[in-house]
Amino acid sequence: NTVIESEIDGLITSLREELNNRYCAFIPSKKLQYFEQNMPFGLEFCLAFGDAHEEIKNAGNCLAADLNTAAVFHLMRVIEYGLRALAIKLKVPVAAGKPIAYATWGKIIPALQAKIEEIDKKKSTKTKKEQADLDFYRLALHDCNIFKDLWRNDVMHTRGNYNESEALDVYVRVKEFMQGLVK
Repeated sequence: NTVIESEIDGLITSLREELNNRYCAFIPSKKLQYFEQNMPFGLEFCLAFGDAHEEIKNAGNCLAADLNTAAVFHLMRVIEYGLRALAIKLKVPVAAGKPIAYATWGKIIPALQAKIEEIDKKKSTKTKKEQADLDFYRLALHDCNIFKDLWRNDVMHTRGNYNESEALDVYVRVKEFMQGLVK
């Protein structure tokens, strides 16, 4: 009996020593839908924007762990993938010989605006598809400006802190925007 008690005491001591160097975080069950999700924006999105996968996953993990400002930070990085995709789609020159990844929002957005205006002026009469495409690009650019002005600039320049409700709202808006780009 003493041998068993001694072994159990040794096991307990070892466990305590191991656990003293480890910390755990609690994720409430209502937030499990965000934690460690592989395709929270869907398969089509993942296929179209695979590079944004880690940012979305990080944003979800931050939401789950109540790191709301960090979630908004990662979500703005997701939007940047969308902004770049628009610039690539419209063949907007923004980075003077450098990859688009080196262009800033301050360069991409005005260049997109100029390109959309150029497309609009090319033809006075447009087909329904051309008009629908133009309207889509205008709305997407408008949304990018809203993301920039309401969240991106503040979170990137340490002027914004966000609570759970605000971060969840941004998450939903980013998801809708990015899924819209996929379509």
